[in-house]
Amino acid sequence: MKLRKTSKLKHIKVIKINHVPIMMHWSLCLTLLLAIIFGFTNPSIIVAAASFWAIILLHEVGHMYLAQKLGLEVISIHLHLVHGSCHYQRSEYDYNNYLVAWGGFLAQAAVFIPAITIFTLWGDQLHWVATIPLVFLGHISAMIALMSLAPSKGYDGDTCWKAIPLYFKHRKPLKQKKLNTYKVST
Repeated sequence: MKLRKTSKLKHIKVIKINHVPIMMHWSLCLTLLLAIIFGFTNPSIIVAAASFWAIILLHEVGHMYLAQKLGLEVISIHLHLVHGSCHYQRSEYDYNNYLVAWGGFLAQAAVFIPAITIFTLWGDQLHWVATIPLVFLGHISAMIALMSLAPSKGYDGDTCWKAIPLYFKHRKPLKQKKLNTYKVST
């Protein structure tokens, strides 16, 4: 018996950021819908879910930003239930690709450092609507960012740490020609 695919829908284009389509996997769309439905009785669910997926989007936009700064074409960003990926034209120089891998961590650090600072200084005085995003964008984002630096296959750390020794050789990004599409996933 031959099974047929009933649907080819995997990702839905939801928005463009700096001319790059942001694609959302159907499982994330379904989870967001459920969060909204159950969030009517407990709005903190919606705030927590939005804060968590903001971390994933922020991370991938960090990759996008660095790729574009290095003159590489960014094709799309795909968001999934617990991770994302940034698809861009690979540089002919590995060093530049290694730099792009740092983009996610750096974008998260630019948010988690002030979020943790604000939460530490004034967290006990804030309403839960501000506290939940500060915890997610601060402490939880910092943990996720640090985990992304693990030197393991499938994590940014598998690529980004290779930039350190090359930094001392090049000291700046190299001008490159565009090669094949490359995917950074977290």
